[in-house]
Amino acid sequence: MSQPFVSVLVSSYNYARYLGEALDSVLAQTWPHLELIVVDDGSTDHSLALARAVAQRDKRVRVLTHDDGGNHGLVATMRLGLARCRGDYVAFLESDDVWHADCLRQRLEAAKRTGAD
Repeated sequence: MSQPFVSVLVSSYNYARYLGEALDSVLAQTWPHLELIVVDDGSTDHSLALARAVAQRDKRVRVLTHDDGGNHGLVATMRLGLARCRGDYVAFLESDDVWHADCLRQRLEAAKRTGAD
């Protein structure tokens, strides 16, 4: 199997309670060829600080915010993140979800097997 690069996109709005575990589940993937983009949508809790702390310890993580730091809703937040993705594939993870360590590998194997793009 070739080694496609995957962008994992996480939007966040006041999910500090769950965000650390969600991000850690991406960084623990057995598929190493990834970037993790967290887009904070104007959180008023400590979600943004948490995401930035994760980015400080792992160079695969980038944290984005809207230019004005405000809350613009899910569509605008995802648009911002998608515009910055560099991957051959984009995977989405909800801020309050976690992945099994082999999630990306299984998805990519299924894409190859089925010819999905």
